[in-house]
Amino acid sequence: MCETMKSAGKYQKYEGFLQYALFCSSLTLFIYFTYIFLRNCVQLQKRRKRPIKDSSSILSKLKHVDSDIPWPDEIESKWFQTKQNLEPILRNIKSSFVIPLQPSELTSILTGSSMERFNVPLDFMDDKYFGNSRHLGSGHALLSDHDLMIYNGYEEASFNAESYYFIETQCDNLSPGFVNVIRNQTNSRVSGKEIVEKVYDSVMNTKIKTLQGFRILTRNKTWKFMMDKNISYIKKSGPAVCINYYMPFCPIIRADITFGIQCTGEWPPTSDWPTRSRAWPDETVVDFIVKQGFHLVPKSQPDDIEGATWRYSFSTAEVVLSKWISPVARKCFVALKIIGKDFLKPRCKSFKSYFLKMIFYNVLEKTDENKWVEANMESCFHLLLDGVIKSIEYENCPHYWIPEINLFKNFTSNDFKALKEILVEIKQSPQSYIQCLMKGV
Repeated sequence: MCETMKSAGKYQKYEGFLQYALFCSSLTLFIYFTYIFLRNCVQLQKRRKRPIKDSSSILSKLKHVDSDIPWPDEIESKWFQTKQNLEPILRNIKSSFVIPLQPSELTSILTGSSMERFNVPLDFMDDKYFGNSRHLGSGHALLSDHDLMIYNGYEEASFNAESYYFIETQCDNLSPGFVNVIRNQTNSRVSGKEIVEKVYDSVMNTKIKTLQGFRILTRNKTWKFMMDKNISYIKKSGPAVCINYYMPFCPIIRADITFGIQCTGEWPPTSDWPTRSRAWPDETVVDFIVKQGFHLVPKSQPDDIEGATWRYSFSTAEVVLSKWISPVARKCFVALKIIGKDFLKPRCKSFKSYFLKMIFYNVLEKTDENKWVEANMESCFHLLLDGVIKSIEYENCPHYWIPEINLFKNFTSNDFKALKEILVEIKQSPQSYIQCLMKGV
């Protein structure tokens, strides 16, 4: 009898704790599955984007379309915190590329549309962004991840044999914009595919308990654990390794990490950009960009089964160029980019926002800078939209840096037909197709 009473007393002692633990577990599961449901709803809504009946004018839309896009110094400041969360991953990547007893200086720089002020990084999301939750993914066309370029400052490439890497351009099977990379010390070809695999493996082998939000884990679990639990994904996309870390109540991490090879003071021989006549930008900007050079990234040409070729990357040049865009031109392009992601991309899977940027720069280059003023804002937008329509009609989108490349090369006749049909509708009432990031606009 006494023993039974003692057992009952012990149970009563822990009953409150057990009930509390059960409540916390149930609440956690409810929040997690609610989060998954809402994230899927946002993605579904994104796929079903429709034009909205809007009484506002195109001019009022254009004036506010980029109001919430942060400036580069704000992005750099915010990136410092995000980079700290990524540090264990970056440390793992750097260690895999460091060769003992050789000089090494692995540098990481921000590039891409966020640094060009064409997008808003996801780690800037808060309640003012049209009700989006920080953890619901990129519900708006202007929300994006960070683009991070990593390169070794001691291992540069050149078109002559005196550098660490030699850029081979004289090869019969090379497509425009692609090259072979030769390591001079060993006279061996560097495989772009193997470099991407190396970065991917470094990320996947990162112990997730070293990341903020997962330090409670006692075992050395890797990213595979997180992917199996549907709380993150890591994937290879072209030359980049994409990291999407969206555990609820933890710092959001969305970054595309690309390993590049730097080439300073030289310019690709297939590009006529430094010498062609232009209305924009001026020659001082052109000279600066050429001296800064370009990068090579491990993106192989389509017919390269072995994945040995590399592609020219002008991402750092585009960041510099973006600083010389007038405020009116920027607003027009941001509006066009929203239209592209919401209405052109769903009708053509091969369509990319980058194609619009190339059209934008080609239009800017041929247009008098004095035209891009607030009094001409509406006509400037239509000039840009007409540039897109014309490119679709002629089935030709010349790459801004290497015009020999037609970015529409892989489009089908059905792709062009679908794009022409939607562009006719957009031209009639463009304001109905521009969903601003700000509330109430």
